[in-house]
Amino acid sequence: QDEKINISWLCVQIWDDFVQNVETFKPDIVICNYSMPAFNGLGTLRRIISICKDIPVILYSETLDSETAIACMKTGVANILMKDNLKNLPGVLKEVLFEKEAHLKQKTEEQLQWESESRYRAFLNSFGEKAYLKDEQFRYIVVNQAIQSLFGKSEQEIIGKTDFDLMSNELAEIFRLADEKVTEDLTSVVTT
Repeated sequence: QDEKINISWLCVQIWDDFVQNVETFKPDIVICNYSMPAFNGLGTLRRIISICKDIPVILYSETLDSETAIACMKTGVANILMKDNLKNLPGVLKEVLFEKEAHLKQKTEEQLQWESESRYRAFLNSFGEKAYLKDEQFRYIVVNQAIQSLFGKSEQEIIGKTDFDLMSNELAEIFRLADEKVTEDLTSVVTT
């Protein structure tokens, strides 16, 4: 069954036109011929990919040896399509667009998570008091700057460790008893 895709397309053959139209036309995909007078070779391909940023680039070629194909894939092209496989273009376009959408969704989720964590850390660090969270094994999972100052260690050096890893056994035992008491009190509040 033939696949049909509705597309709007623009063909450019001059480098300056390409650069301008990436910004104005805002393509979802760029299909680039490996052997054209103005667009030729790996250097040009790297320049195209650096300009396209989040726009996937599909490389089209009549002939491409395996060594050059591998070098092209290392530049970051989304796919390589040979002239004798043009019938596969609709499927390749759908696959590349699907991957682009998934990548952008993941990037958006990571950005939102980073922003949320940044706000949370800013909130914790706004306290003059020590603030932290521990997991069920009493390992630190979140610490504010006051806790870092207390231990004289960075966040990375504290996260995942218990008080027994960070202070004397006698002092750690006191903290552990306090943590167990808080856990016990919270459990009784939840169950009653």
